[in-house]
Amino acid sequence: VLRHCKRVGGEGDSFGERYEVNIGNQGLDQPVLDWTIELTYGGGDAEPLHYVVHVCREDEGWLRLKHTQGTLEKKGDSHRMVLSLTTARIGVFSAYLWIENKANPRDTKTVRVSMEVQGSHASPLVRGGLGGGEAMSKFSVAAGYQCSTEPGWAALVPAINMGHIFYGQLYRTRSFIVRNDAAVPLDLSFSSNLEPTSPSELCFSTTEDVLKAVRSVSLRPNTSQPIYIFFRPCPLHQPPTCPSDPSDYTGDKMSLELYV
Repeated sequence: VLRHCKRVGGEGDSFGERYEVNIGNQGLDQPVLDWTIELTYGGGDAEPLHYVVHVCREDEGWLRLKHTQGTLEKKGDSHRMVLSLTTARIGVFSAYLWIENKANPRDTKTVRVSMEVQGSHASPLVRGGLGGGEAMSKFSVAAGYQCSTEPGWAALVPAINMGHIFYGQLYRTRSFIVRNDAAVPLDLSFSSNLEPTSPSELCFSTTEDVLKAVRSVSLRPNTSQPIYIFFRPCPLHQPPTCPSDPSDYTGDKMSLELYV
């Protein structure tokens, strides 16, 4: 009898008893996760039960089994099989454990173990954490750069300069490029700190001529995608009237943070 795993399939399955352990979503580079499966001698036989556990997996790096064989001497005896799972790489991982009763080849149990490792990056284009570190090893952003003097920020951070713009006009000539530097596909999402109540409009698009609004893109390994910014600035309040001497009007300054 197996415990701490979910039974799947019917009683009369021709492939033996089947079980599933779904570890779910885990964060990248978390501490090693141990999952224990308990094997209990539940039959009526008086003979000891000798068993062996075979592991079938494509990637040997993410799962280790600390106990692969043993003997249950009598009914009620139990052994614990500890699965050690690592989250060093982003991806979807699965493996099969095949538990074999050495005395009865028809008494087999198959356990499918699955886990998904996800990265968690919230990296601003204008300021924040894209100066290096873990985020840069998974995806990168190419844009113009400027120096930052605020404490705790990277010396060089991606920045987009819109130049001199006018209220009520649509601008779509600025863009940045996102690149998947990981060995697995990544889903990258886009957002900004523009308030929902702001009269200004900002959209992300995969095309420059016509707005094809997106909030995320899927990138295969080692591929890139340009993202175009569609921006229509509008004043929060009624703009001041233009003075008689245009040189006396300095305009308003606006800055936004974009996040990938």
